[in-house]
Amino acid sequence: MTIEPSKAWENGGTGSAAPFPRLRTAYLRAIARAWRDPSFLEQLVRKSKDDPYGVLPFLEKEYRFRFPFNVKFAISDDPRPQWRPNEMLGWLADGDEIDITLPGPPALRKVRVHDDSLTTLADAIALYCQWFPSMLGPPRDGVSQPPDDFAEFGVLTARLLAMMWGDEKFKEQLLGERDARRLVQAAMGVIVHWNFNLKFSYLDWDEFWNDIDYQGQPEGTIPARVKITVNIPQNPPDDAVWPVALAAYNDTGPQYPFTCA
Repeated sequence: MTIEPSKAWENGGTGSAAPFPRLRTAYLRAIARAWRDPSFLEQLVRKSKDDPYGVLPFLEKEYRFRFPFNVKFAISDDPRPQWRPNEMLGWLADGDEIDITLPGPPALRKVRVHDDSLTTLADAIALYCQWFPSMLGPPRDGVSQPPDDFAEFGVLTARLLAMMWGDEKFKEQLLGERDARRLVQAAMGVIVHWNFNLKFSYLDWDEFWNDIDYQGQPEGTIPARVKITVNIPQNPPDDAVWPVALAAYNDTGPQYPFTCA
């Protein structure tokens, strides 16, 4: 099995990958503004830290779009990609990061979560798969579909969760990796082509589900269990090359808001 960046962007951004170009273009506009206005960069970084959804609500309001998944989207200014026009695609940087929070196993007792009785760990895995069918979690509007590769990785996430619950050593390895792509590839027998760091975090079962009620809460109050962190590029010293540099940055990968070349 091979998980590759979706190619829906190549035919105009149609299909299930469509939400990502709008987030990416909003992020590009934020980069351009931050290059000419350092105070705006400070605002982006501050909101990324202070808001439970990072800078996403601010970008949605500022650039008039809606991203249909409950994620935390954070912009970091440390480290920052550097413009190197004679190297590779022009930008030299560490990878951006996606951090997926997983729940620990529930106690083996009869409990109820959202009217679902849990009597075995299999029940718990099934419940997780229902509410988190992809690595992006459930859609905010109830109908949007994730890009195919994100949905495919959601299936793998459930397998990783089951392994983590049954193997304490594997759990320690998975949670201890700054970039778990190699570990995931070895454990799952897959190839992950994404060019960003893949990290996993952990919450106890009750804490993970705390405040999650997808049937009754107002939109925007569901806690994010996925955090996307992008390293905002450093503006080149010569502002005359800013258009070329920004266009090159936009060409480092498909439609995702982080590098996926």
